[in-house]
Amino acid sequence: MSAQIKLAVRSAIVAIIAIISLTSCSSNENETRYVAAKLVDSDMWSIVDLKTGEVIHKDEFKSQPSIIVNDKFCVKNESGLYDYFSVENVTKPINSESFLYATAFNENDIALAVLKGKGISIINGKCEIIANLDNSIVEAKCFSNGLSVVRNDDDKLGYINEKGEVAIKPVYDVASAFSADGLAIVGKEINDSTKKYFAIDNQGKELFSFSSNEYQDFGSFQEGFLPVQRDNDEVVILDKTGKKQYSIGKWKGYIPYWLGFNDGIIVFKDGESYGLKDNKGEIVIRAKYD
Repeated sequence: MSAQIKLAVRSAIVAIIAIISLTSCSSNENETRYVAAKLVDSDMWSIVDLKTGEVIHKDEFKSQPSIIVNDKFCVKNESGLYDYFSVENVTKPINSESFLYATAFNENDIALAVLKGKGISIINGKCEIIANLDNSIVEAKCFSNGLSVVRNDDDKLGYINEKGEVAIKPVYDVASAFSADGLAIVGKEINDSTKKYFAIDNQGKELFSFSSNEYQDFGSFQEGFLPVQRDNDEVVILDKTGKKQYSIGKWKGYIPYWLGFNDGIIVFKDGESYGLKDNKGEIVIRAKYD
C-alpha cells in the first residue's frame, strides 16, 4: 500500500471514528487503535487498524460492533443476543453465555449486561459479573467517564458509579452522559410544555440552569462549553458558568445531541453546508461541505 493511499485510508478512518463515537459509548478517542467499518460494496462489518490503515478482519460481522475499547467490543449475533470479542480473536466470544443486552466496555474494562432471566449486571473485561444493580433500576446506559445514566421504575433518571452504587439520585426526566471534564446536562419537566435544565458536575452539584423557553435544544457539553439553540435556530456557546460566549450561526432544525467541541473545534452550519470553528468563534474551515 503506497504512502498516499495509506494517508487517504487513515483520513477516512478518522471520519469513521467520529461517526461511531457519536453512536456508541464514550471513550478516549486518542487511545483508539481499532474501529469497525463497512468496506465499499459490502454489507458486512470489518475491523480496521487505525495505526496502519490495514483491514485485519474483513467482512466479519453482519451487525455493527460497538466502539472498540482496550481491544474489546460487543456485537449482536445471529440469534439477536450479544457477545463480546477481543480483536485478537473474533471467532470465540469472551463470554460463555450470550447476553440479552450489552454495552461496550469503558476504559476501565467495565460494562453493563443482562443475562436471560436476570436483572442488569456490571461485568469486567472477562465478562464476569462483579455487581448486580438494584431491581428498581430498569435501564442503564454505557459508562461514560465513570458514571452510567440509569432509569428507575418511577421513570426517573440518575447515575450510578462503576461499583453499581447510586452516585446521583434518580430525580430527573432528562439526563445526558458525562463529558470528559465531568459535566452533564439534566432536566425536569415543569409542565407539559416547559422543561428546566441544569448543568451538573459529577457530584450532582448544579452549576447553572436554563429553561426550554430560553433555549429549545442543546448539544454536548465538551471541553467546558455547551452549544444551545434559540427558537430562531441560532446556536450560541455557553461556558461552564452559563455565560454566553459567541454564536456559531443558525442550525435549521434541532441540533444533533453530539454537537460539541473536539480538540477546540466545533462543527457549524451555514444554510445546508457544514464547516468548522474554533473555541473563539473563528472560522477554521468555511461551510462548504455536505
